[in-house]
Amino acid sequence: MVEPVTLNIQGDLRALIRDVEQQLPDRVTAEVNARWADAAAERLREYVGGGPMTRYLTARTGAARQSVTATHTSAGSSISATGPGMNLLEEGTAGLPGGAIRPRRGKWLTFRLRNPWDGAEATGNWVRVRQVRLRPRHMVRDAALQATNLIPAFVNFALETP
Repeated sequence: MVEPVTLNIQGDLRALIRDVEQQLPDRVTAEVNARWADAAAERLREYVGGGPMTRYLTARTGAARQSVTATHTSAGSSISATGPGMNLLEEGTAGLPGGAIRPRRGKWLTFRLRNPWDGAEATGNWVRVRQVRLRPRHMVRDAALQATNLIPAFVNFALETP
């Protein structure tokens, strides 16, 4: 079972929009939370939907991109991705015992490198190593931070909408 990678923004964002508390704060807050969740989910789908580091997740089924979910209420918003390998991509191998991927049997890991133009099948050189360390990719965190930077625009939209 794949554990979800989740980033929650708790609270109603009123601390960020004190200037507009007189102007329908509940409607503004709900609108901001909804727009934040939608923007963060769209960015996360873009991250897991392409590029050489995620192509192997999406070339066969697209499961990682489809697993991105966004939820919002008047009290907060969250995004998550539960697709194959998302925990490993988000956290890297630092969370694994020993901090690396090692062979189950034998002494070597053997795999083929991916070229940027590869589809479902890798066509690069074969590599033989004793262990592999993966750097974290922080896709969930980065998508959330980018959406957070748009909060002033979301507030303006909510105030301009009748």
